[in-house]
Amino acid sequence: FLAMEIASTGDVGNVNDHAYKYLLIPFDRNQPIVEKLGDNQGGLSNDDLVGTAKKYFQDEKKKLGSSNTSSQYLQLPAEQKKVIANSIRQKTGNAAALSHVSDDDILQMLETSQNSAACNIIAVTVPTKVNNFQAVSMYTSQDDDESSDVGVNMRAVSFLHSMGHTNANCKGDVFIGRCIDDENGDVWKRVDFSIVDLSSDSEWCQIAKLKGGGGSSAGGKPFSLNGLISGQQEHQQQNLSHGTSAQQDGYTWSQNDEEVEIIFVVRSVIKSKSVRLSVSNKSGIKLLVAGEKLLSGMLGGNIMADDCTYTLSDINDVNVDGKKKELVLTLCKKDNGVQWPFPVKK
Repeated sequence: FLAMEIASTGDVGNVNDHAYKYLLIPFDRNQPIVEKLGDNQGGLSNDDLVGTAKKYFQDEKKKLGSSNTSSQYLQLPAEQKKVIANSIRQKTGNAAALSHVSDDDILQMLETSQNSAACNIIAVTVPTKVNNFQAVSMYTSQDDDESSDVGVNMRAVSFLHSMGHTNANCKGDVFIGRCIDDENGDVWKRVDFSIVDLSSDSEWCQIAKLKGGGGSSAGGKPFSLNGLISGQQEHQQQNLSHGTSAQQDGYTWSQNDEEVEIIFVVRSVIKSKSVRLSVSNKSGIKLLVAGEKLLSGMLGGNIMADDCTYTLSDINDVNVDGKKKELVLTLCKKDNGVQWPFPVKK
């Protein structure tokens, strides 16, 4: 597979104990596949490959001028900025609380939302005992959809097809890497995925095609890891009857005089050990689920950090399609009765 097309001009140089190899496959077939080096020191919570892919796609998006930034809005006359900011306040369903946030801050939050780094994660294989808990994943632009003008990455698609994902399609440049992910052994680390691993005759490919090998059966479609942490728009709840509530950035939130609740809907395969939550008045909040950052930024008010918790439970709701879980963050206010204008500022 692709033996005649591969030509590495990668940036692989000095290798240290924490280094691993991964690939960048340009959608332009005239461009060689690039072998790159990543650093394992960040671990799962700060995965170097995911961070690199997100920044890469974000930079490409800016080069194409495909995103509108609030800097354009900030140059408008004050009255026009007010109209835009008020429109955003109304759409959140929390206009009263956001009335205390300046128009410029509202537009700054809009910029952050529009220009946030993100990528799609496609599981070529999932970790199993048969494949020694090795997972191979592709990382593509979040703008990779049928309406996108970006070209189809035929080399990446051919590779997916050779692995049994015959309905697969992806556009634009693609990153591909491998990790060992053994939940029972509490092991997660990146390992090499080099150009020789693109061969469908390689040992890992042959193992993946075995029963229980973690690959796809013929005619299969690659599993999107983004699906593990998606579905937030399919389910909205307001558990606190007093105070404010709204939907924002893929989650719903509500508050009363004592607490703020932030609610995500995640796939049923998510386990508590996949959730990493850190929260403090000084550094704000950071939430990782299955290695993906769902939430990060400064809080809308002061908290009692030791009393903040989260729960993960099954959803029994006929209005929600498929099996999902509800991840609820409960933040205890330090100043009772103070209404937060927003839960988290990116």
